[in-house]
Amino acid sequence: MVKGFYRLAVITCSAFSLLMQYTSGGVRANEAVSEFDYNNFEFWEEQCRLFNNLQKYTEAIEACEKAIALKPKKKNVLLWTTRSNALLKLEKYAEAIISYNQVLQTEPNNSFVLTQKCQALSQMGNQKDAISECEQALRINGNWGNITPATAWYNRGLALRKLTQNQAAITSFERAILIKSDYSLAFAQKCRTLSDLKAYKDAIEVCSRAIKINGDWGESNPIIAYKYKAQALTKLGKLDKAIDNYQKILKINPNDAISWYEQGKLQQKLAQYKEALASYSMAVQVKPKFSQAASRQGEMFNKLKSYQLAIESIDKALNGDGIWKEDTTLAYLWVQRSTALVNLKKYEESIADAERAIALRQSYAEAWNNKAVSLWNLGKLKEAETAAIKATGFNHKYAQAWFNRGRILSYFKKYSAAVTAYETALQGDIEKNDNATRAMILTNKGVAFWRLKKYRQALKSIEKATKLNQNYFAAWYNKGIVLLELKDYKSAFRAYHRANSIYPDNYLVWTGIAMALVGNRNYQEALKAVDRALNINPDYILAQKQKEVITQMKAKLADNQIKVNQITKEK
Repeated sequence: MVKGFYRLAVITCSAFSLLMQYTSGGVRANEAVSEFDYNNFEFWEEQCRLFNNLQKYTEAIEACEKAIALKPKKKNVLLWTTRSNALLKLEKYAEAIISYNQVLQTEPNNSFVLTQKCQALSQMGNQKDAISECEQALRINGNWGNITPATAWYNRGLALRKLTQNQAAITSFERAILIKSDYSLAFAQKCRTLSDLKAYKDAIEVCSRAIKINGDWGESNPIIAYKYKAQALTKLGKLDKAIDNYQKILKINPNDAISWYEQGKLQQKLAQYKEALASYSMAVQVKPKFSQAASRQGEMFNKLKSYQLAIESIDKALNGDGIWKEDTTLAYLWVQRSTALVNLKKYEESIADAERAIALRQSYAEAWNNKAVSLWNLGKLKEAETAAIKATGFNHKYAQAWFNRGRILSYFKKYSAAVTAYETALQGDIEKNDNATRAMILTNKGVAFWRLKKYRQALKSIEKATKLNQNYFAAWYNKGIVLLELKDYKSAFRAYHRANSIYPDNYLVWTGIAMALVGNRNYQEALKAVDRALNINPDYILAQKQKEVITQMKAKLADNQIKVNQITKEK
């Protein structure tokens, strides 16, 4: 006898509402209770069945136990089975197994019960016994109730997969499908197992079949197939198509916080930061305590330069469910907070948060990088260099750290080393569509070559930058400088003109335009350009000197013209 059978002292409210159906129309509720026979086996038997059908499993268990207690006969197989199924639904697997064993004492050849017991054992982590029970159900092949042998093959496949016996699991799922051709759930699990074997193309095809058939999903729905298909597409790098599948999931269930989160991760990989932010924000809206989603939301605010909002999201994550998985850890959270603070020029606070991250994970390259940037801005240059070396040492593929290290090396006039750092950055972990970052690194690499007086190499690097990001002011401006060194004044003028269209009325640009015009001996226009520069910044020394040069050149040109005119007259 299972403990607790006699704990039911009174009728539950739900049972009472059903009890009223047994009273005559004119009898009041209190009279019905007073006249009710608590030892009415048929009533409790019926309640057991009704509550189970209504998916009110706790009440079903209580009613079943009351009925069993009234007639503790071994032949109460249906009651024990209903009770067992209800326990399984409530994920009380150990109790469910004990209850199924009670049925099997009376009906050892009950394939339905053996299959259900197989499922409970698998959920408890006992895969070997689960497989044994499913195989016993298939050998006996008797009394399948409202299921077929396909369910036993399916549950056997699940247990085999959990043991990483993936090929055997696939065979089991295929046997289930052979019996039940519209078994979409079995197709979906076969798809998942094929992904485990890295057969992603086959997995996608099988998941698509599951969705197209749209047959027996068990207690699931097409979401499971869309999810596994999205995961396989992600493994193949087909991120756009994977996102399409997550969107189909969210159309079915817009309250699926995990799918919003997973969609956001893919959008982030594609550098679609606004879209990723929207997805993470929806995940947090659906599940307000979702720490991982809130922390990623903070990261996207950082990417979009909304640093105060980033801090608010990160603080929300710190007060969330505290569940961290994959690369989204508590240390990661402190790094994101540090990133926001460094961009808000709160360098001391940024260092404090970076050090919190380092305390949790000594080798956290991003934390060392943030510390390097903050120390640099505080004027602690040698300490900044040490931190930058730590960052690149812990993560050789960390592009941002190599870029910052290149800038520090350039400051110390170690230009050859800076070029190497920039080249390493370009081979690093830059996101696929992040051409803006590539253009910035290439431009800085070009400037380092310029400092080394390697003008052709400088031009090649900067031209790559302008192709990657045609609206990058620094690339066009520095291209103008390099072209001046190469004495290609017409091209230099065009480069400065493009820079001016991106950032109008910049005194540096107008000075460069003036120098290009001087190279083309267009002194009149050059003087106008340098005057524009000095109107914007009267204290700019290079523009002042350039004006002196232009004035002298104009005067010399005028003097030469007078001499030419005199010679002509004499002739």
